[in-house]
Amino acid sequence: MRWSNHLTIFMPLERLQKLIGQTGLYSRREAEMLMKQGHVFVNGKKVTVLGTKVDSSTAKISVKGEKLNLHQTVQIILFHKPKKCVVSSNDELERSAVYDFLPKKFASFKPLGRLDYDAEGLVVLTNDASLVAKYQNPQAEIRRVFDVKVTPKPNDRQLARLQQGFELDGRRTQPVSIKFAQENPLSTWFEWSMIESRQRQIRRMCEKVGLTTKTIICTHFGPYALAGIPLRGWRLIEKD
Repeated sequence: MRWSNHLTIFMPLERLQKLIGQTGLYSRREAEMLMKQGHVFVNGKKVTVLGTKVDSSTAKISVKGEKLNLHQTVQIILFHKPKKCVVSSNDELERSAVYDFLPKKFASFKPLGRLDYDAEGLVVLTNDASLVAKYQNPQAEIRRVFDVKVTPKPNDRQLARLQQGFELDGRRTQPVSIKFAQENPLSTWFEWSMIESRQRQIRRMCEKVGLTTKTIICTHFGPYALAGIPLRGWRLIEKD
């Protein structure tokens, strides 16, 4: 009897809409709609049944006539967002957006998190849908660090309230870490670190304790840092 030295590895089958979503070109919901509309083909055959599973190592998938690369290099953009700029590709008010400052080839990239319109600093975008899902999960505790300028100079009671948290929109805010960076009689800069992310949270928390926020700059988002990236500039990170 002759034994073969070749080892056959069987890859687990994956849902078609999930694979399409992982390319970053379409969300999983968009992929499902495209399947229903007859725009998705696998190995030359139209697939309209949701939940269809395929072998990602051999399947040739095309959407609207374009072949998808299921094994693309993960790309991450670190962008230094200016003030008065939205982190969205579809703004009803047609305001300036982060995509206006990036090459068109990055137009399909999705943000890992948001940054308020009036805030400046680090915005992270990627073509990896699974990474987006991980960072946008409400249960994910992603630490964000900001340089914040407020007036007037906060007193001990105001700082204690900010750090300990209080009711905001019917929910108690999580503890905040605040470290003084620079202060004078008229204003104060401090480093604000938190894992919570609500709309305009820093401004509203400061306002509630009697402080006016003049400047907010996001310097860190999870493992990513703004250092070395000029205003409106960007840096590309690639991962195999």
